[in-house]
Amino acid sequence: MGAPIDLTGYTPPGDVPSLVSAAFVAFLDVGYLIAIGVACAKARSHGGRARAMRAADARAGQPLVPGYVAVTGEVALIDGAGSGPGVRVAQSERRIRRKGGDEVTWTETSRRVDAHPFDLITAGGERVRVEPGEGMLLVAPLEVERGAHGGRERVARLAGGEAVTALGELSEARGGGGYRGGGRRWQLVPRRGERMIVSTEPLASRHASRARLHLGWFVAMLVALVATLAWATGDYHLLAALGKRDTAAVRAVARAPREVRTSKHRTAVLDDYELSYEVPELGVRERLPTAPWVGEAVQREMTRAKSTGEPVTLPIVVAAGRHKLSWDRLPTVSSSRTYVCIVAFVALALAYALHAWLKRPWYERRRIDESSHPMTILDD
Repeated sequence: MGAPIDLTGYTPPGDVPSLVSAAFVAFLDVGYLIAIGVACAKARSHGGRARAMRAADARAGQPLVPGYVAVTGEVALIDGAGSGPGVRVAQSERRIRRKGGDEVTWTETSRRVDAHPFDLITAGGERVRVEPGEGMLLVAPLEVERGAHGGRERVARLAGGEAVTALGELSEARGGGGYRGGGRRWQLVPRRGERMIVSTEPLASRHASRARLHLGWFVAMLVALVATLAWATGDYHLLAALGKRDTAAVRAVARAPREVRTSKHRTAVLDDYELSYEVPELGVRERLPTAPWVGEAVQREMTRAKSTGEPVTLPIVVAAGRHKLSWDRLPTVSSSRTYVCIVAFVALALAYALHAWLKRPWYERRRIDESSHPMTILDD
């Protein structure tokens, strides 16, 4: 049997070239894996916070145990600290005059966090040194104060004796500087890669809700990835990973003129070909339109084969009952299906990012308040 026809540069009709196919498939695979990984990590993080905060309520008054926990107690200021941790949000005013009255929008321009260490005295009498770190998220009612240049500030600061919950990594403290009395000495610090949350209000339900949000998007992205593999890129992965070079036997080739419109009033006839071939090992017979240069090359080989008696063959890649005409080992993917999948992924990724961004609480995003009076104190 002679060598198969040289199809260097050939792309099956309706597909994109092999290198472009590889780039498109890599974009979809990597994009979905990143989105799924982010959604999974966020769901686990918020779910862990919700469980830790619920456990703190259930274990109120019981001895503390090391680990990632929420500790509830009363604030005790450290001697010499001057004040407890606080946050100061500066806002600028934007006033819109309307017939029924002015509308005022206050937009955050800067935020300063004072992450002073403090102690927590639990209901069981244990003392915990809290080192919140510069990235501390303080969740507390914000008071309104007048600022400079016509602006205002929203201010929150913890006072001694105030009941709060702090979420972080709890361990036994080394040494004992700053502690009074006996018993075990504890230290609470932010977990690696996270910001410590110090809150005067219950947050378990809020974090559980955000965990469900990310879990829902995790499932959506996973379903979309499976659908993409089943509809557009599954054969590509199969042929690229397990494909072997083989040949298909040409049965016939014929001209198949195709009329296309070149302008509003003009048409042109393209001298295309239709190619018939079979893969006996797979029991497959195919007919497909093909480019003129491929059809002409096949016709020349078939004319030569009449004198030599050798079959005319085409190069293919075969794996697990699937095949593709291919001039190299890399298969190709459908252009229309791949474009649809790319658009679907980008739309899903943007929707996920926007949904998560809109659901962020005020202490994780820029603070914007709307009111009808410059110094109105709004609920958080």
